Amino acid sequence: MIAVYKKELRTSFTGMAAYVFIAFVLVFAGIYTMLYNLSNGYPNFEYVLQSMSIIFLIAIPILTMRSIAEERRQHTDQLLYALPLGMTRIVLGKYLAILTVVAVPCVIMGFYPLLLSQYGQVSFATAFGALIGFFLLSAALAAIGLLISALTENQAVAAGLCFVVMMLLYLRLRTAREKPSPRRSMSIAVGRKSSPAPRWRRCSTPSTPYRSPHGAGAPPARS
Repeated sequence: MIAVYKKELRTSFTGMAAYVFIAFVLVFAGIYTMLYNLSNGYPNFEYVLQSMSIIFLIAIPILTMRSIAEERRQHTDQLLYALPLGMTRIVLGKYLAILTVVAVPCVIMGFYPLLLSQYGQVSFATAFGALIGFFLLSAALAAIGLLISALTENQAVAAGLCFVVMMLLYLRLRTAREKPSPRRSMSIAVGRKSSPAPRWRRCSTPSTPYRSPHGAGAPPARS
């Protein structure tokens, strides 16, 4: 497994795939950091990572499209099968090489909260916790990309299918997050019905003028 890992890592940095991936991620990380933290003054670095989740839907297929599809196209997968290793170790070696490339921009982005703390108060627990979650999300997406790369010999087809599957999962998760459950909708409705009106709304309601039953402007009858 170590031999497969070193071979995949050497191939990634010999070509342009790893460098394009790292540069692509860091460019958008810098753009979102400038927009959220520097321009608008937000101390929350997790806003940057939340906005970058859609960027990984494009970057991960570029990184994983050649993992197994290129081996099958060049018919070098037979050499892998001839190794005294099981398929599990071969796939794990390729997967760990992908995770190593993914970890490079995550480690570099780990310095961003430290730099931002020079200009304000930054919650390091929240920032680094979000960064760990971001890396785990990347690991899950890389596993999907590696699986799809094993289903075809064409790198472009592998990248396209990987992007479509990831986009469908992203939209499904976003739809499920925005759609309230029936229990939640009922609790919100009950809360709105039972809660009193806000104080500023009651005070701003104009008072109803007194109207005499004898007509407007007529004084009340004396007994």
